[in-house]
Amino acid sequence: MATMFPVESPDYVSNEEFRSAEVEVYKALSEQLDNSWHVFYSSPWLGTTPTGHEIDGEADFIVAHKDKGYLCIEVKGGRVKIDPDGKWTSVDRYGITRKIKDPVNQARTSKHQILEKLKSSKHWPGDFICIRHGVILNHVARLIKDPRPDMPLKLFAFDEDLGKLDSWIDSRFGDVEVNDGQVKPL
Repeated sequence: MATMFPVESPDYVSNEEFRSAEVEVYKALSEQLDNSWHVFYSSPWLGTTPTGHEIDGEADFIVAHKDKGYLCIEVKGGRVKIDPDGKWTSVDRYGITRKIKDPVNQARTSKHQILEKLKSSKHWPGDFICIRHGVILNHVARLIKDPRPDMPLKLFAFDEDLGKLDSWIDSRFGDVEVNDGQVKPL
């Protein structure tokens, strides 16, 4: 069982119907990953843009392994779609369509902002770390092609992947293992 932060899904999250997709993923990650993994749920961050403006955000999940690196995951529930103009929507259980943020961009941004926080820490040894990002679409069947060139299918886990998120996470790291700052093929 993975080491979870917080140890249990908070009541305010578990009782919020619009967070049921995150609760489902929290449970799956805690059960499927072994104790070599650390999972951080709802990790807020404060960062800066290249022009120096402050931005704030949150990673739904950061999944970390001492030998592999970390993966920032964004979770979107409902029937999620991207239109030809790159706009994302989700249809909820009540049939209401809502505009949502681009989950790939959210996960990618979190990945880089977390890395900047690590690099600026006085405790950071400066070693190489493998970083990845991904999106879990709990209620979407597997797509047959990449949504866009910058969004290959390997970035996504779909409804049929929830029972094997451990395999999807391993696949996101591919053939990379990092030990003592050195990248080693698996």
